[in-house]
Amino acid sequence: MSFLVLLILAMFRPLVRVRLILIGFHKYGHLALEPDLMLMKLNDLKDGESGRFPVSFSIWSLGPRRLRANSVLADLWKQRLLVAPSWLINGLVTVGEQFKFLSLEMPSASIFAPAYHHTSSVGPLQLSAEQNQEGRNSLIEMGIDPNRPYICLVVRDSGHYSDASGPENPAYEFRNYNIDDFTELATSLIQRGYQVVRLGAGREKPFSLQYDGLIDYAASRFRSELLDIYLAANCSFAVSTQTGPDAVCLLFRKPVCYVEIPVFSQMFFGSGLAVWNPVIYERSDHKLSLSEIATSGLLWATSTAEVLNEGVKGIRSTSTEMVQNVGSFVDYFESKFQLSPEDAQRSFTANQILEIALGDRGREVFGEVKALFNPAFLKRNADWYLR
Repeated sequence: MSFLVLLILAMFRPLVRVRLILIGFHKYGHLALEPDLMLMKLNDLKDGESGRFPVSFSIWSLGPRRLRANSVLADLWKQRLLVAPSWLINGLVTVGEQFKFLSLEMPSASIFAPAYHHTSSVGPLQLSAEQNQEGRNSLIEMGIDPNRPYICLVVRDSGHYSDASGPENPAYEFRNYNIDDFTELATSLIQRGYQVVRLGAGREKPFSLQYDGLIDYAASRFRSELLDIYLAANCSFAVSTQTGPDAVCLLFRKPVCYVEIPVFSQMFFGSGLAVWNPVIYERSDHKLSLSEIATSGLLWATSTAEVLNEGVKGIRSTSTEMVQNVGSFVDYFESKFQLSPEDAQRSFTANQILEIALGDRGREVFGEVKALFNPAFLKRNADWYLR
């Protein structure tokens, strides 16, 4: 059957251009952002096409249902995309590999692709009225006031990362955190008037903090695939150490304050919704400036193992510094994304250093650098970090 389908498509190739797009369905964040960013890319390609023919359309693969990271999210995408069964996709790929002249174009989907429209466009997915009502009812049942702002706290640990694809890779251990290190931060956000909802996959260590306005959803009986999405889609913003749920926030165009990012090349540089601070790199008791990082192989390291193998030690922010960093993000958020002249200049300088170092490769992977360095992080470290 697959051979016949490809043969027919080949016959009509001058009139019809078919793309086959495979999505990282087994990872929550990839399932959220890869289709989003690919749609942006396809829209740009469409704008560049001239003439009536060939007519282009895409066939999408979201993998086997049993292995999808979130079936509700996958079903939302199926309402937006032309999705084919995994058995048909596998057949088309296999036949295409055997008969190259029949193979379909397969553009590579990436979670880090350019995201120019994140700050200016409405997200591609919308929950139904019934889903929104169910989510709101669940908030009330959990003790969250839906009429007051809440933020999503996403803290990566080894339990959070485990999923259908297998256990945590030891190389990622440095990216994991102890939720109790975020006690001071959570308390400060509540004191600023926000409810704090800790997201997770249900396998994380429970939050020891018991505080009015804090809901440890990750360790609660209320967890569901719908509520995972609803919470991310309706929060004011998220604070994250970078893992799955924050990508859903970006998908629904919610800003994210990324704290303690240890691997530069894994940051969402193309999204203007992202504000971030890196883990400080230190080698032989010397803290590496942004320029030193940018002109070394460390900039393109893809895992913490690669960073550590370069003889680099990572220095995370103290609890007090984390409160300062997130506090400056909240100021930025509440001012409707306005920076002071001094903060804007430091941010411009930092992003220029990055853009020059990333070069053509970076522009192809990330597009223009839109993510902002955290204002408090830069202010505190500008004298050596931006030299």
